[in-house]
Amino acid sequence: MPKSSTSADKENPPILKTWNRLYWLILAIHAVIITLFYLFTEFYK
Repeated sequence: MPKSSTSADKENPPILKTWNRLYWLILAIHAVIITLFYLFTEFYK
């Protein structure tokens, strides 16, 4: 059975125009948070 295309498949994210860019932004934010937690842990050992 062929997969039907819905309007939800074609929606763009609210920011950055493409889902790929949004995913990269989220990964970058997570990397920054992890780095900050690491530095915080090292500072208060």
